[in-house]
Amino acid sequence: MQQYIYNTHHIKEQFIRRFVHYKDQVDVIYHRMVSTLETHTPVDWRFTESPTSRFFIVDLETSAKFLGLSYRHGKQTPDIVKQIEENCHQSDMLYRKLNAFVQSYIQEVNTPDLPIVHVIKTVYGKKNADIGEEKRLFKEMQQNLFHIIPVQAKKFASRPNAVIKEDGSLWVRQHLNWISMEAGSKEYYLFQPLTSSGIDKNQFSICQYTENGDIKMFPAKKVICDIPALSDIKAEIFAENEISANIRAENYWHVPTYLDRRYIDLSYKGRKKALNAKEIVQYYFIKEIIEKARGRIYKDC
Repeated sequence: MQQYIYNTHHIKEQFIRRFVHYKDQVDVIYHRMVSTLETHTPVDWRFTESPTSRFFIVDLETSAKFLGLSYRHGKQTPDIVKQIEENCHQSDMLYRKLNAFVQSYIQEVNTPDLPIVHVIKTVYGKKNADIGEEKRLFKEMQQNLFHIIPVQAKKFASRPNAVIKEDGSLWVRQHLNWISMEAGSKEYYLFQPLTSSGIDKNQFSICQYTENGDIKMFPAKKVICDIPALSDIKAEIFAENEISANIRAENYWHVPTYLDRRYIDLSYKGRKKALNAKEIVQYYFIKEIIEKARGRIYKDC
């Protein structure tokens, strides 16, 4: 199974349009992105813990933000989606197969060793680049969880998950994300180098990020343990900036299946009123499968 899938023509086309000053270097920069990802990414890597599984990889030289999405690729759910797509005008037949679809979906959900596939979809500039699904989910959390850190939804949806440095090294955001409680303040993320063998735990760097898309990597620091001490991370942040002491960390986690991935995409298109007739049928049956499966998976909980 190919670990990466690239929308090459579209990516290069959008890069040339959005980065005029670098248009003559599009092949070099694209090759750097591809080479870095494929050289430094472990087979079982997750770029994000977000439920939508969308992520950004930032090229530090140009500030280009490559949008990707991940899913667990098995044999069961792609076949389910294909059958629904090919038989969307035969709802009676799909109803007859619904229970079998549910069983296959549950089997794939419960399979722990499916390969992770990353699709690199497009590229954005540093401004006006965010993930719409992240903003929507964050706003839902704000409505239902009053204690959520009051960071702007746009900033939440545009955070970098990985950074490609000019030397071709790949640095990834770790579980410690520091956010000031003050409106309009900067955010600080812990980054560590990623290699094909996993995280290089002997060094770390703090990344500073603003709502305007400005990104700054602090000089790398050596550590003598697997994870930098929280006090060392805070000290590094305060050493570089005069900021309020009122900061704390937050986190999130989930990787969907292929069928979940399709559900997320169709749900998004549905809210935009952009579903065609075939997609409406597909969305209905996929939603039915997920809801029935959820009831069975958690019936003993």
